[in-house]
Order: sequence, then structure tokens, then C-alpha cells
Amino acid sequence: MATIKHVIVLMMENRSFDHMLGLLEHPDPSFPRIDPDDARFANPVFGAPDIKVWHGDAPYHVRKGPGHEHEDVMQQMAYALNDTPGIDMKGFASVHHHKDVGRGADVMRSYTAAQAPVIHALAKQFRVCTHWFCSVPGATWPNRFFAMTGQSAGTVNNEYLKAPFAIRSLFDVLDEAGQDWRIYHDGPCLAMLLDGMLDNDRKSRYASTQQLLCDIGSGALPAFSWVEPDHFGKDSSSQHATFINEECEEWGFLSGEKLMLDIYDALRANDTLFNETAFVITYDEHGGFHDHVVPPHMARPFADHVHEEDDYRFGFEQLGPRVPALVISPHVAPGSLDDTVYDHTAIVRMVLDLCVPHDTSLGARVAASASPLAALQEGANPVAEMPVITPRVPRDKPGNWRLLLSAAADDLQLSLIKGLVRLKDVFVRDEGNRKAFALHAATLEPAIRAPMEKLVTYLNQRAELAAAPLTSSGLWSSVDKARAAHPQQVDIVDTVHELTDALLGRRQ
Repeated sequence: MATIKHVIVLMMENRSFDHMLGLLEHPDPSFPRIDPDDARFANPVFGAPDIKVWHGDAPYHVRKGPGHEHEDVMQQMAYALNDTPGIDMKGFASVHHHKDVGRGADVMRSYTAAQAPVIHALAKQFRVCTHWFCSVPGATWPNRFFAMTGQSAGTVNNEYLKAPFAIRSLFDVLDEAGQDWRIYHDGPCLAMLLDGMLDNDRKSRYASTQQLLCDIGSGALPAFSWVEPDHFGKDSSSQHATFINEECEEWGFLSGEKLMLDIYDALRANDTLFNETAFVITYDEHGGFHDHVVPPHMARPFADHVHEEDDYRFGFEQLGPRVPALVISPHVAPGSLDDTVYDHTAIVRMVLDLCVPHDTSLGARVAASASPLAALQEGANPVAEMPVITPRVPRDKPGNWRLLLSAAADDLQLSLIKGLVRLKDVFVRDEGNRKAFALHAATLEPAIRAPMEKLVTYLNQRAELAAAPLTSSGLWSSVDKARAAHPQQVDIVDTVHELTDALLGRRQ
């Protein structure tokens, strides 16, 4: 059994297993590769031929974000052709067809090694977890919370109105046990929305991803490193599929590949540290993209962990679609596969096993989870034999990227802004048929109040733009309105980062 002293977890955004790795040319013939011409992997759309998997030249961007709210995901998983009950994973194209008529094929794509060279190369060299599922059939927030806390406080969607979330987290357990941890990020991150995560004694726990590379190089890694990609800006690295527009489609995806590669390269350059480290890459949820494997059930985190809305009840036993997950270490055999069923609580289990093995405070799902670090084999994958990986270089970024992002911020970016402003008692009230944000606290310190006011103004203007009919030019109409309505919208990226730094007590 290999000795692991450090765990790094990088959680990316909104991509499914089949979408990212379904066409992986893996050396093990048992790898669950999909066949784009096999009807079993196609999705029906009523009134049209079945939509097969699209591969080879699939773009990184989707014109309209695929549905990944809870209701969408349940329909994607339980598409009932001819009223046949049960989950059959056949509803992805149909759900997206209704969202963006005629474009159901946008969610039926799978990438080749030429399009995603980094993750494909890492998957062939290290261990692929072939049955790692979203913890919730739903959006980003509940799934990331499961990875940090073992639960989602009963939420199935992005619930900014409840921030900060009073949930006991893995970070609380590590603090109580005197174990070191750090959050590496380049913008707002979900951990900030957990109660207590902005306390003064924790602000030093946050650092940039560039600092992560320095810490790897100097051997100064904590026991647990949680890495959150940047969700904003020209160097966004989250791989979210609706980042700005088609002009900029390569940015977030290829920057995400570069982030994976930067961490891998830094580890390869420090043999001693790498031999004591496990680097796990996974994704928060599938983002509305197809996957063919039926998700199983797992234990409910707590007996009262139930989502109830009108006459609908979700008990948190049903997992969401599969996502990519890799374990990168010198102690996993090259090209190895792990078919154990995992969800994101495997991250919590893995870190607890390393640091606080007897803790039982994070719920039944964590207690029942397996660790993806089981059965490591000392020196199975010599560093000297690991490949040098060449990333794909994106095209030049258009000069007006700031205005494009301000006018076309996606659902996750908007939810993060709303979550940040909620942290300082900024509230939402109804005005007519729309929701408006207003500053409720008059005593905010200037460093926080200034960017907060800009973001509140931006959110209200976004609501006004959303309520106004758009011309056929779509996005460009929004851009023109954004420019005319409030020129400072072009600063929204800097403002989000400014507020993040202010909340963390960093100097500008």
C-alpha cells in the first residue's frame, strides 16, 4: 500500500463521461467506449429520426445552455418512449430540442483526443473511474456542496437565496482535527458560500492556482487541496459550455485543459512530493450532455435530507448522470480502470480516510462511500515513464471579450454573483413581475460596498434586459443594450474578482 500524504482535487464544470471520454482510445479493451453508429447510444426526439452521437468536429460551446436544473435532469434520465416507465437515459436530445428547437444534437457530442488531448492522455496513463456519478440529478451548487460537505442542505438547484449555507463541512472536520487544508482558486468559489468560510481565521486558507503550482514546487502542499477553476474572465478555466459565445468557445475549455496539465507537470517536476500525492480530476455534473449508463441509488445523507416542492418529493437516493473522474498518482497502474460506484462524497471519504478516519459527522452517504485511493500499488507508474503532454492552443481572444461576457453571462456566473451579494445581507424583493436586488446593509466597509453596488446595478440591468424582447440579432442586441444602458458593465469581470478579494480581506 502506497503512502499518500496529500490529496489535490480539481473539480471542473458541466461535462458528462460519454461526452468527454466516450471515444477514448483506451488500451484496456474493457473500457466502456461508445460507438457513435450504434443505435443504443442514440437519443430519440418525437417526430424526428433518432439523434446519434456527434463526434470529430463538435464545438466546445453550446448556443443555449443545456438544461441541468433538477427537473431537466430527471427528464433526461427518464425519457419514457411509448410511455415505458423507468430510467433509460434517452431524454438528453429531447430536453435540449425543446430548449433550442432543432438543435438536440448539441448535447449528443463526444470529443476525440485531438479536441481534448490533455484529459485523454491523462486517462490513458492513469486510472479512470468508470462509474463516478453526480451526487444529485441537478445543477452545480448541490453537487459541489456534496463534494465538500456530504450533503446539499436539501437543495437540488442553485439556491442563492439561502447563502450562506449552514452546513457542517469537510473543512470544519479538518480544522477540528488540526489538519491543514487550502482552497486554490482564481475567482469566486462555492466554498465561500458555506457559513463560516469567510471567518477571519480562515481567509488565509484561500490562495491562487498559481500559488498551488509554487506550493507543489516547494513541497509545501497541505494535506487537502481543493482547486476551483476560474468561472469568470478571459482566462476562465471551468470548461462551462456556455462561456460567452461561439467567438470565444475555446477559451474556457482549453484553459481548463491547461489547468489540469499545469498541475500534472508541476507534480512530475517534484518526484518526492508526487510520490506522496494523489491528484483527482472530476466534474461537478454532466451539464445536460448525454451519458448512457443508468445511475444507481445510494444512501440518503441524513434522514431529514429531503427536497419537497408542491406535491413533489426527492429523497436524495437517486444519483445523477456519470461524470469523468481520474486518479493521477505514481501508484496507479498505467491504463487502469476502476468500476467501483462513486459519487462526490467519495472525495469526502478519501480525505477523511487520510486525515480523520474515525469521523462520522458528515452523514450516511459519506459513511457508505468508498475511497478512490483504495488498492494503490507502490511505484506502479514510474514518473520517468510518464508522458509529456502537449495541450491544444486556443485562437486569439476578441478584443471586446469584456462586453461579450457582461452581456452574456451564463447561469452559473449569474448564480455566483447573486450568491456573493447575498453574503452581506443584500436581499431580493419583487418589483412588478421581476426580481430586483437592493443593498440592505448600510454599514458595509467601503472595499466591499463599492463592488457590491456595481454588481447589484448589473443584476438589476440584466433583469431588465431579460424582460425586454430581443431582436433577431440576439446576443448582439443584448450587447448594444448593455453598452447603452450602463458602460460600466464592461468592468463586470474585474468587479467580481474585486468583490471576491474584498470578502477574503485581500489588498487590491
